[in-house]
Amino acid sequence: MALPNNQLETPVHETGTAIQIPSTTFVSPAPVLTWARVVQAERVSLVHAHRQNNEKEPKAVTYYSRVWRVGRKRVHLEVNLKTEEEREHALMQGIQFSSTITIRAAIALDKNAKIQKVRLSNLPLLDQDELEIGLRETLGSYGETLDVGINRDPQTKAYMGNGFAVLDIQERPNKKYKKLDHHVPWRGDPDDLIYASFDQMPLYCSHCHEAGHA
Repeated sequence: MALPNNQLETPVHETGTAIQIPSTTFVSPAPVLTWARVVQAERVSLVHAHRQNNEKEPKAVTYYSRVWRVGRKRVHLEVNLKTEEEREHALMQGIQFSSTITIRAAIALDKNAKIQKVRLSNLPLLDQDELEIGLRETLGSYGETLDVGINRDPQTKAYMGNGFAVLDIQERPNKKYKKLDHHVPWRGDPDDLIYASFDQMPLYCSHCHEAGHA
């Protein structure tokens, strides 16, 4: 409710001195995860480590810089390495930025790389080593496998048969890849299918996995 102007003036004591209003310090609330982040599946690569702790120094962490993008649309860190020794050191040991942070470099993708990111479902319940071998064999006909992994439940950490893959599907002189489809035979068996979802794929039903309807 709005107050009249005469009630908006600064109140005064009888002596005519203005009341001193104590200053208030506002503290920003601690950041919290959004609900989307809370329920988001935890992606676990079966090929690459994204971070690694140091056993001798528990607070020290090494981060692995792998971003599956072509070109320079998104630069995380750019370092000019002049010698082969410097490049080898950045790849194998990393660049130390502080006593607790080390970043290991990754070899850049080929300029002609054509990256296709794939969401996978109906994966078999196998141990991680066998699952990685099976995914490489299954997806090798559709492109060069850059990464494969599984999704874990954010609360229970359980693996429920869902995962992901990153493929380079660029055409090569001595290698011709098949066009990726929603139905992917597991290790070449047409009676044992996993399901792939990717950008610009034909319309498929998410329940019956038949084409032509959602």
